[in-house]
Amino acid sequence: MRDEHVRLIKAPDGIPLYVHEVRAAEPRGVVVIVHGATEHSGRYEFLVDALLEANFTAVGYDHRGHGRSGGWRGDVQTFDRYIEDLKVVLAHLRECSGVERPFLFAHSMGTLVALRCAARHTDDVSGIVLASVPARLGKPPPRIVVKAAGLLVRLLPQLRVGHGIDPEAVSHDPDVVRRLREDQLVHRKVTLRWSVEMLGAIAAHAKDACRVTAPVLILHGEADSIAHIDGAHKLLNTLASPDKTLLSFPGLFHELHNESLKGRQEVFAKLVAWLASRCAGGDDYAARQGDT
Repeated sequence: MRDEHVRLIKAPDGIPLYVHEVRAAEPRGVVVIVHGATEHSGRYEFLVDALLEANFTAVGYDHRGHGRSGGWRGDVQTFDRYIEDLKVVLAHLRECSGVERPFLFAHSMGTLVALRCAARHTDDVSGIVLASVPARLGKPPPRIVVKAAGLLVRLLPQLRVGHGIDPEAVSHDPDVVRRLREDQLVHRKVTLRWSVEMLGAIAAHAKDACRVTAPVLILHGEADSIAHIDGAHKLLNTLASPDKTLLSFPGLFHELHNESLKGRQEVFAKLVAWLASRCAGGDDYAARQGDT
């Protein structure tokens, strides 16, 4: 039986945030999972299992307006609310579990949250893993649409619009795609305000990255049509961290942690080796597994 703990903690403005911790028996470290847009932390079970097998405790939480957390679905007043919420999760881990400096594993939109958090609070994390960074969108909106949205948002901030994410583009695993389509905790629309805030965070990611000094591992699928891999290469050059690595995976789609069995196993092997080599006593493990 897994050692699981579920809690609701409060964001600075009172929004309840859902936190799910799965503890390893003898953890070598703790990994906080920062999920992507319109989804929730429950879609990371393959990753959680891989972390537990490698003796890492996994902590997932749902962004406000996502999953089992409170807040208007698919909406955020400012992107910085996500950073404030992550700070609350990290503070909760320090106070309740004695976790001082966990690792962050962030996916897609979550990478923008992790980057900004690490830029402002470097001492709070041991390192960050950025999977499928949307630094360059595969299908960016036309400039005229972006400009129009920036004007219209002042009048209709909660106008609901489709997010345009194709489930077929997230994974080669048909079961993953089916479950994504059927998942009632995944919302299909976002507000115009959320869209504008998201585009602003993408535009500002380079300013955040040049202030990040913690160790960084970037993971990206070469066949990712949602977030183009060119953005990952540019991000690597922008990061201030002296310890930074980019690993790309031929043929893999956007959700590396939910790819077909062979694909995700390759991703997890590289991920675990990187994490272990940056933990106390990790050198011996890295030598056995082959560090990245």
